[in-house]
Amino acid sequence: MRAVIAKTLQSAFLAGAVITLSGVILTAAPALAQKGPRHPTAPIPFEQERARDRGDRAMLLLNEDASRIPGHRIVELPIINGKMGEHAKLDDNVEIFFPFGRILTATTEIHKYRPTGVKTEGMGPEFLPDPRYNRVKNFDRALGAVCASERVDGGPYKVELRRGSDQSLSLVRSIPAENKPANDEDAVSYRVVSSMDIRHLSRQEPEADRLYRRCLQGSDAQRISQKD
Repeated sequence: MRAVIAKTLQSAFLAGAVITLSGVILTAAPALAQKGPRHPTAPIPFEQERARDRGDRAMLLLNEDASRIPGHRIVELPIINGKMGEHAKLDDNVEIFFPFGRILTATTEIHKYRPTGVKTEGMGPEFLPDPRYNRVKNFDRALGAVCASERVDGGPYKVELRRGSDQSLSLVRSIPAENKPANDEDAVSYRVVSSMDIRHLSRQEPEADRLYRRCLQGSDAQRISQKD
């Protein structure tokens, strides 16, 4: 089903078809030359790495028109009452939110391990280090500097707000690792939600508004995402 939806969308986009997204009529890329309100844009974090892994140049921007999403990148696209919804899951564990026809937020999770699909008798499933976890070391470059951070309910997990030089905002949340070997019970994953507007970011991540106010006040912040 996913492959059928992706193929249909890809064919429609290439043909210049009109697409309906939650009641918003969008046209394919050739019609985007029409003048309209301009919004600041920035690459969705780690799009360059994803394109390199796929072997193409299909990179998406925050605030970009959602009709420019290549069909081959769509993994799951909910259909509600015969219309495409406001969310889509893309390759590399990326979820985008486009309620007004523009990509307002992009969310991705970065895991320390990935399952191999092999189960060892008496030992359970096997896991290998996920090479994409190295992206954590590049948060400063990809997401910008930390401007505010805090612990979540006084527990071991934390959130931080980062500001990019391209005006993007990213909330980074440390979360328990879903897949982890028994010898690394403290393994941590990260969820990164990025946007060009604090209003959209805070609707998805309520802490973002509070952290943003602290950023504007110039409060000191320490990086909470680990460096290795």
